[in-house]
Amino acid sequence: MAVVTSQKPTKIPFKGRTGFVEKIMKKSLLPLLLCCLTVPGFAQANNPYNQKGIDYVNSLNIISADIKAGRVKEFSAESVKYYTGIIPLKVEANADMAATIVKRMKSTNASLTQVLAESNLSTTAKQYLHDIYYVKRGTTTDQYKLLLEQKSSGLLKQDLAVPEKEMLLSLSAIAYNRSKDVQDNFQGKEPSGNCILSGDGGSGPVDCILAGAILGATIGWRICGLWCALGGAVIGGVAGAFS
Repeated sequence: MAVVTSQKPTKIPFKGRTGFVEKIMKKSLLPLLLCCLTVPGFAQANNPYNQKGIDYVNSLNIISADIKAGRVKEFSAESVKYYTGIIPLKVEANADMAATIVKRMKSTNASLTQVLAESNLSTTAKQYLHDIYYVKRGTTTDQYKLLLEQKSSGLLKQDLAVPEKEMLLSLSAIAYNRSKDVQDNFQGKEPSGNCILSGDGGSGPVDCILAGAILGATIGWRICGLWCALGGAVIGGVAGAFS
């Protein structure tokens, strides 16, 4: 599937403030990322794409291990090509796409509401992503998992194009398999990066990796559809963790 290319791929270092973050933990984010990327034993039974959530977490584990070892430090053409070929989550991505996603996430108005307004997703898809991204502070793990299950059940009944439906259910699976991190953040405990939503949802602290995944996927979808959306989720998750 075609993606944007250029003669001089842009290198994007894993550092810098992203637009959806209002404050950042002063601790080192690398050990925090490593501790938070363990694969939980969750299974969203009503989601036919639950495996993509598991593959996503395992994919970020692979990338984080290499970052820890100093083998990769940026989204270069070489590193993006390498990881798209070895991670278990099948994606489409290149360095220009990574640059586009990171630049948008670092912009001053990078709330999901604004990013969704710029996307070519259906109204149903935009509402679905809004609902799993902006969740009330104090939401428990069980409540969040139930929300995802209910949203997935409703989505399966919707008359949407298959690629769009798969993208949404894949993001639900990513959220479901990371729901313990998300719950901790909603409870006000130290989250992965201590992200604060700057948009108009007002949900308080959220998981930086999940927030980045949803933003990255939304931006990636506009580039080449489903496979770029999944690639964008990986890029956004890594960028979110190291924001």
